[in-house]
Amino acid sequence: MLRLGPLGVALAAGLWLAANAGCREGERGRRRRPPPQVIDAGRSLSDELPLRLETDHYRYFVQRGALDGDSLAAFARRREAVYAGARRLLGARLSEPPRVDYYVYARASEKGAFTGDVRHAHLDPARRALHRALEPGVAGHGWDKELALPLRAALGRPRHVALEIGLGVRLSAADPAELDALAARQLRAGYGLPLAELLDDNRLAWDVDIRTALRNRGEVPDLSSPLFFEPQAGALVGWLMERWGTEEFLERYAEWSPDPLERAALEREWREQLGSAARSAGNPRRPTSGPLKGVNHTHEPLRTLEGGYLSPESDDMLERLRSHGASAVAVVPYTYFTRGDLPTALPVLRHPLKENDESAVRVIQTARRLGMSVMVKPQIQPVWPGDIAMRSEEAWRGFFGHYERWIAHYAMLAELNGAELLCVGVELVRATEGREEAWRGIVRRLRGIFSGGIVYAANWGEELERLRFWDAFDYIGVDSYYPLSEAAAPSDRELAAGARRVLARIRDVQRRHGKPVLFTELGFSSTASPWQQPWQDRRDRPNALTDQSRALGAMLAAIDGAPWVAGAFVWKWPSGPAYGGPEDRSHIVAGKPAEAVMARWMRSAPTRLSAQ
Repeated sequence: MLRLGPLGVALAAGLWLAANAGCREGERGRRRRPPPQVIDAGRSLSDELPLRLETDHYRYFVQRGALDGDSLAAFARRREAVYAGARRLLGARLSEPPRVDYYVYARASEKGAFTGDVRHAHLDPARRALHRALEPGVAGHGWDKELALPLRAALGRPRHVALEIGLGVRLSAADPAELDALAARQLRAGYGLPLAELLDDNRLAWDVDIRTALRNRGEVPDLSSPLFFEPQAGALVGWLMERWGTEEFLERYAEWSPDPLERAALEREWREQLGSAARSAGNPRRPTSGPLKGVNHTHEPLRTLEGGYLSPESDDMLERLRSHGASAVAVVPYTYFTRGDLPTALPVLRHPLKENDESAVRVIQTARRLGMSVMVKPQIQPVWPGDIAMRSEEAWRGFFGHYERWIAHYAMLAELNGAELLCVGVELVRATEGREEAWRGIVRRLRGIFSGGIVYAANWGEELERLRFWDAFDYIGVDSYYPLSEAAAPSDRELAAGARRVLARIRDVQRRHGKPVLFTELGFSSTASPWQQPWQDRRDRPNALTDQSRALGAMLAAIDGAPWVAGAFVWKWPSGPAYGGPEDRSHIVAGKPAEAVMARWMRSAPTRLSAQ
């Protein structure tokens, strides 16, 4: 397994926190977003988060359960040490400012309920307040946001926010050499950001109104992933300080803005320097050997933080899953494709109620704590990915450029958080046809930043069976919704025979390419005769819980006897107990007889994996 040093741990916990990330007003979880110092009318924030400690530079208001006395003291010492590092750098430029109010929450979901913002940390400069959630198993965040206050007080706001972010990242790093190594690794893989992009503040505005873009079928801005921006900004600042000297860097900090000629010369020199600083980040992880018995753990709620990825209910559902014997889980963040047959950026969702980065990391950390392997499996909505088709070759090139920026973000998130598997695409039927070289290039570059197993989730049938570049992946992935029977009421024996026929078709693909098969999705709705059209919910049909369990049982039994199958992820397992149950007619298995069928499969003795 890749071992991350102190910087890697901090980055893994939340490097995605872009400096200008924000949330628009609207649905905000349990409450409308109040002013930061107020929870609701007549109640001050300090009533809910009492003052627990004062130090030279901070006043700590701590939610019950977030930090005990010793932990708070250690946390405060770290904050003072970070401040001391800034003072050493800034010297006489930094006058003694008033204390910062530091609000500490037990979870990002609690922070979101109070402030409407689920990022692990955000700064309110006008009130000199810092709000931070301390998730169990998540030790810190990308950089110490409170550093923005002394930096701005001493140096002013720079013309390019990359300098503030980069200096903050560098001052927060336990080992700046690790920061440089990560930036160099990204550059070596082909994901180095041009200097023009690093210096473009508009590329950091992550408060995109996706609903407006969908309504207008508008183009979404192509934003910089902070997982790449922050380490590279930190490396750039370190290089500029070395090149110019610290004092000159501080003098030039606020007003520096290179013209195109200076920028081009600096970029060449900086890339050469960064390339020479590249070093190994650790031993690559081998693809997990399986068998993987898990689920697609899906974020379900639409109007509340309760029952979502960030909630205690999601943790409970993962623990329930583990009690069944599950060895794996897939986390499924979504994006929106808005332009039909024209290329556009694919946004990483920031809305508190969506599958934002904080929530995805929460699932990864909880699943790994419970001993389960994790697959990060980003997907596209609201269109079916198989319908995406560009109108020209030029448009296809644009599509793949945007797509790679989006999937690389999740590859980096998966790597920094220790996920074992990355699914680089789901059912992109028309985007894989005749596009072999584009996909090979993407996978090759992703392997430079992700050291786990890589899979593509092909649609059942034609896409799975015609794909020519399975050798580029570690697994043959299939979203298996093959019909088991055309009959309305087949016997169990007939369903078992149908499952064997499905396995035979997939086995033909496996023999041709010599890779183990991973069922990236497998499921049936709890409606009458779901084996006829497993891919449909068929809400027009009556509820039929037994039909769902019979069909799922037939497929899982067939898989369990196949040594060339690396495992399966059942579709689907919800993020809260309010979803599913006997009245639900979707593919959810929780709270239905299908849950017991799945649990028996998970507890059964694994078949020895063989790709022969």
